Amino acid sequence: MIRSNFTPAFGMLAWLVSMLGVCADTVTTRDGANLRGRIVLEADGTIRIGETKVPLKYLKRAQFEIPQNTEPTPGEAKDDLQKLTAGLWAVDHSGALSWDGSFIARKVVAMNDTKVGFEGDSKELFLSTVWTAAVFFGKVSLAHAIKLREQQKPGVLLTSGDFVEGSMKSFADGKLWLDSVLFGRKSYVVGAEVVALWIQKPDPVAASFTMRTRDGSILLAKNPVVRDGALILNGSPFRNYRIARDDLIEIRNGEASDILTQAWAKVDNAPPEKKPMLLATVENVGRILHLRKQVQIDEANLREAMKLVTEADAAKAESSAKRQRFLQDWKRLQDVWKQKNREYWKTRSNKTQMTSKARQEQMAVARAERALENYRRTLDKHTAKLGILDKAAKEKPERDMRRNRESFMRLIKRADRDIQKAQKKLNDARRDNDKILAETKLLPAEEKSAKQTLDQAKKDADQAMQAYRKTIADYQVSSRQAGIARSKVSEFQQKKDQTLRELEDLQSQTSTAPSNK
Repeated sequence: MIRSNFTPAFGMLAWLVSMLGVCADTVTTRDGANLRGRIVLEADGTIRIGETKVPLKYLKRAQFEIPQNTEPTPGEAKDDLQKLTAGLWAVDHSGALSWDGSFIARKVVAMNDTKVGFEGDSKELFLSTVWTAAVFFGKVSLAHAIKLREQQKPGVLLTSGDFVEGSMKSFADGKLWLDSVLFGRKSYVVGAEVVALWIQKPDPVAASFTMRTRDGSILLAKNPVVRDGALILNGSPFRNYRIARDDLIEIRNGEASDILTQAWAKVDNAPPEKKPMLLATVENVGRILHLRKQVQIDEANLREAMKLVTEADAAKAESSAKRQRFLQDWKRLQDVWKQKNREYWKTRSNKTQMTSKARQEQMAVARAERALENYRRTLDKHTAKLGILDKAAKEKPERDMRRNRESFMRLIKRADRDIQKAQKKLNDARRDNDKILAETKLLPAEEKSAKQTLDQAKKDADQAMQAYRKTIADYQVSSRQAGIARSKVSEFQQKKDQTLRELEDLQSQTSTAPSNK
């Protein structure tokens, strides 16, 4: 038996591979042996791994190692949405599902009542319309797949999740025409309006082998053949369809099932608590992810807004303290100005009084000088009369002029006393006048200095008032900014709360996985 030829070598080869630490392709035989190495499709129709050859009929499973790219390709899924929705897809690629269960992951570009036209169509592949179960125009979620299982008649599954029964008339240039009882003949834009065209349920009863390829295809065949380093498939829809070794991901012998049946089984076999998640719409999951990111953005905005509130409050407090300092400075300088104003007017009043007093003293000196001059003229007059009297007495000795002479002498003495008094009064008036003049001489300079001091005090007080008014304006600005910052905090908090409520509603509907927090 062939089994005796390769079985003893399995254990030794597996041990050698494990010792060498090699991680490559894997082959599992139907008797349970596991082999590791590089799979080669031999010309004799067998699969060789290492030095061991395994005929296809003894194969249970062959897994081909997929090279890991160090750099992500432009179409490679790396974001959180694809991570969250990875288990929600029944079909990952656009393509067509044949009635016998083969999923051909090629874009369908045209279709009529005879055949399905693929992008890059080749003679190796011919899928008739009657041999077609469904056509997918993009990814199909598990929820949409369950919707398809419910349908007993052909039609189209819309992106909204609604199913429209009808007969497909044609598909070309991105538009699918459908005749339905409800809407008559109507066109739909594939991808944007239509998720899938449903014709009939698949029935892969005749298939034995399942081949998964790197383009996303899952091909079922009864008798694949290894030839010239490739796997060859025949039987509708394949005509010597060649799958190169490097295009293979897996070959499985037995338990063949189509991609939709696998999706339905996945939902049916899931625990009750996980079914809502599997049947969640991808839009909801995408919305959940968007809301989670929005919550993070809202939290970041909220933290930044609260930081701005703290800074605004600090600026407001500082502005308020500054305003109070400048108010106190203005009050102090205002008091200084009032004091200098009183001193100035006191100096000016003193100058006015002293000037008036100086004029009075000058008038007193003038009166004293006039009085002295009058007394001197009186003395001169009496002295002259006395001289005339003495001369007459000499000329006429016989006349007795003694009484007259005594009278003039009294008048002369009185005039002398008056002159002495007037001189003393004049001296006193001059002394007082000189004193007043000495005192009033400094008053103009004192008034000027007091006026300059008053003007400077007024200027300082006015500048302090301007500075204080500026602090009032600054305080008003800081108050407005603090108010704006607080309103922003309230706005972001409300937005976050609203987002969290919507997120909780969606999570309760879909029983989604734990959040990213």
